[in-house]
Amino acid sequence: MTIDGYSGKELELQLPAKPDYATCDKDDPNDSGGHVFVFSGPGLYAQGQANRWDLFILDVEGSRLISVILSYAATPQADLETARDIIDTMDINSGG
Repeated sequence: MTIDGYSGKELELQLPAKPDYATCDKDDPNDSGGHVFVFSGPGLYAQGQANRWDLFILDVEGSRLISVILSYAATPQADLETARDIIDTMDINSGG
């Protein structure tokens, strides 16, 4: 896969439909829902059961750039196509 001249990999990640998120990554005792962090550390986490991630992982002059489209089975196809078009047409300014 190539985006704006940078090569990389595309990874599809399908999270489980019936996990017990209440016991996951409890960083806030007032949060009864819990979080499932796909990457180490705080930041982007699963947004609910059966959350699908389409990850686009690029090598941009030695730095890793990760873009993601989050969706569910009920996400409208038109929305997915728009999101994919945004990824495919990214203009990456490496700042070099």
